[in-house]
Amino acid sequence: MAANTKVYFPQGGDSLEVASGGAINIASGGALDIAGTLGSTVTAETAAASIDGAVFTTETEVELGTYANAANAKLDFGTAGSVTGLGGAMCAELDLGAGTVSGSYAAFEAEVIMPTGAATGTRSSFMSMNLSGAGAAAFDTSGYLFDLNGLTANTGKLLRVGLSQVVTGVGSLRVKIGATDYYIPICASPALTS
Repeated sequence: MAANTKVYFPQGGDSLEVASGGAINIASGGALDIAGTLGSTVTAETAAASIDGAVFTTETEVELGTYANAANAKLDFGTAGSVTGLGGAMCAELDLGAGTVSGSYAAFEAEVIMPTGAATGTRSSFMSMNLSGAGAAAFDTSGYLFDLNGLTANTGKLLRVGLSQVVTGVGSLRVKIGATDYYIPICASPALTS
């Protein structure tokens, strides 16, 4: 295909299909604009099959600059943009069904691969969260580390409140580390009593 050639697919018309093992290669500095849905459908049932709906891979054998990302999701509201509900730069949704009786499921999976001889740099983690920008003080004052909704607090539930244990707190969140359940204390006040 000649350089600068554009291919259009009319609404409700043809589609672009990449066969198994195929690829769409975008040269450095190039772009692929998708104003629709990029998806995959699996129809053959096999326990031996592994599937990634989309894979973004960046490989390098040289030192890079101040940052490097295999995928970058950005939602830019500019100076006048907004949403009436929830705006997120990245959304991970997991729809469970009646057939998910075995296996483990997570809306977000983070893996750090450490082959033999690998180093951990100066500050490695499963998740890095950073606040920046000239107006960062506003978020620093009124923002949250995370916003969790949809839970019902009760004994044996993910969220428990009304506890009074060794620490001075009013509840806990259950997490799993290895094969053991642990409970992170949470308080209704900004700080624990010293």
